[in-house]
This record gives sequence, C-alpha cells and structure tokens, in this order.
Amino acid sequence: MKIVMLLDNSYTNDGRVEREAESLAAAANNVVLFCVKNSMLPDNEIRNSVVIKRIFDPQLHDFWKTNLLFIHKEIIIAEKPDVLHCHDQLMLHLGASVKKSLPNCILIYDSHELFHSWPLNVSNYSSKILFLKSWIVRKYQIARERNNAKNINYLITVNKSIAAILEKYFKLKNPALTIRNIPVKVDFTTDPKFLRKKFDIQDSTKILVFIGSAIYPKTLNLEQVIDEVGDQPGLAFVIIAGEQGGKKEIVNYVKSKDYRNIYFHSKVPFPEIGNYLASCDVGLVPTYNKSDLSYWLALDNKLFEYILAGLPVLATVQPEIAAVVEKYSAGVCIIPDYKNAYLDGLKKILENIGFYKENSKNAGVSLNWQHESKELLQFYSKLKTNLS
Repeated sequence: MKIVMLLDNSYTNDGRVEREAESLAAAANNVVLFCVKNSMLPDNEIRNSVVIKRIFDPQLHDFWKTNLLFIHKEIIIAEKPDVLHCHDQLMLHLGASVKKSLPNCILIYDSHELFHSWPLNVSNYSSKILFLKSWIVRKYQIARERNNAKNINYLITVNKSIAAILEKYFKLKNPALTIRNIPVKVDFTTDPKFLRKKFDIQDSTKILVFIGSAIYPKTLNLEQVIDEVGDQPGLAFVIIAGEQGGKKEIVNYVKSKDYRNIYFHSKVPFPEIGNYLASCDVGLVPTYNKSDLSYWLALDNKLFEYILAGLPVLATVQPEIAAVVEKYSAGVCIIPDYKNAYLDGLKKILENIGFYKENSKNAGVSLNWQHESKELLQFYSKLKTNLS
C-alpha cells in the first residue's frame, strides 16, 4: 500500500509524525513524505525506509502566500497514493484539493490539536491591529478546516476527548482513531548532574523542569509557577523551550522579579530529551486554561516524556492529563485557582518522591510508542485489506 504523508515542517523535530511514518514503513508499506524545504537538509533522502521529499516553500505558513501550497499539487497526484495522510489543518487544505483529482484515494486527517478552539498566541499583545488581523485570519482558517473536512474518510487525533468532539464537529461517518503522542521507550545513560553542572545548581537542590517547543506569556500558566517557586530555598525551576513565540517575554518577567533560581535552556532535539529530563526531579505540566478548550482537553506529549524519563509529574487537573497521572499514581494534580497550589503540590511529591518515581517508572512500561503504535498499525492493516 502506498501512503503519502503531507507535513508543514521540515521533518526534523516532529516526533509524532516521524514515529507514525517509520512504523508504517516498517510494516511493509511504501511511505512517501512531502514536507518543507530546509537549506541545511537535502531535498530528497530516505530515512528508516521513509522516502522524504522536501518540496514546500518555507513561507507556506504566511496566510497571504497560500498559493505556495498548490504549486506542487501535480507532483503529489503523480505519486498515485492509496492513502493521503495529512498532518494538521494546513496540509488538509492541500490534501482536500488532491482528493478531488484522486477521488478513490483514502484521505486521512491527522489532527494534532483541537484547532477550532486553539487560542491566539500573538507575541505583540500591545498591537490591537495585529491582534485583529490574526483573529480574522484564524476565523477564516477555522471555516476552511471545517469545509475541507467534508472530504476526509478517516480522522486520527491525539486523545479520546478531542476525538469525541471532532466526530460531531466534522459530522464524520467513521469513528475517529485515537493515537496518543507518546515517545519511543529507549535506554539512555543518565547523567544525574547534567543540568546541575550547566547551571551550577547544588546537589541538594531539587529541580522542577518544564519542556516545550515554544512558550507564550499568559497562556501556559508559567508566570504563576514562577512566582510560587521563585527564590524558594532548595528549589530550582528549569524551562527548556525554543526561542520563538513569547520566550523573551517570559525571560523578561523573571528578570523583572529578580528571581535567582529560574533557568532557561534552548530547545532540545527530541532524541536527547530523556537525558536532559533524567537529571531533574519533577516534570511540570501547568497548562490550566478553561477558556480555551484545546488547552483544557490537551494531552501534552511532555507528560509522557517525563514518565519515560522516570520523573514524577506535577500537573493541573485537566481531564486527559489527570486521567493518566492519577491512573498510575505517577504524580500530583492540582487546581491552580488556589494560592500556592503548584508549590504545595511540588512539596507533596518531594515528601514522597521515591513512591512517585517508582510509579512513574512502572507507567513507562505501557506508556510508550512501542505499545501505542499497535493501534495505528491495526488501523492501516484493515485499510490494506479493504483495498485488496
């Protein structure tokens, strides 16, 4: 079976997509992945049996250059895919167009988030004009996604709560498939002092860590965590995130408070994440946001990164996250509406850290891609049977 995947990045740091593509290729499928050009990478390569073709212009995310999406439409059509697997809403826009030329092709929408409820993360909040333009663009994109979804045959998404909503929202004929964004379980050599040496943190100090691709002010609840753990004796807080988004604003917030135990690290390639995390003590999932349903129902992949590194988890009581943490007793879930909720939750973990570490380690036995990928492979096996 020939599977063509469409991706709106360069296939360099998107663990979910790489895991899916490589698992499907390993199961004797012909997997071709079209993604974004990168001056540091070849236009064409084969990696772990996945044929990678970097054809899209890096500017394709510019709303006013949407035409860049369709320049290579005929190249995709020429591949004659049995299945067209589109990752996120921008690639669905292209996939729906290709589907009209290949009506017998199975169109799959792999929605990594609840896009129509995703908040606007605008770096310059002081610009009302920028915010208004961004709001108008988002409304158009939401309408476009819903219209394009009329062409899909199957939906894949990241958790059961989002799946249930999207089945109704898109009026799907087939039930959605839930594939959680869980990393591969790997063996790694732990340097327990890795981040301690980098930031000169004493051995007796406990390290709370947050990891994310990007951070923004007033959305991830980081300011509250910073204020609660800032300058607390015996505690350090390390934030690992890319430089894009609103990281500068968060850094400036820490500087304005003159906290001395908050540290920032640049983004870490996902194969190396385990080594960084294993040198910490507790992993943080703080995104408490009831007003934005996409955040409220999120099941952050960082949760699983922490568990696979053997870290107890300090998280908020969002439905999908709490279900995992509480099922395995792998940490503590808190309600941040209460004063010092994060600090009190962290102290509770540290008071019995051996118990939570052991539970987190045990949870990693089943919470890994080796186990999660079975659902994806079974789904595709049924598609292959139906096509033959």
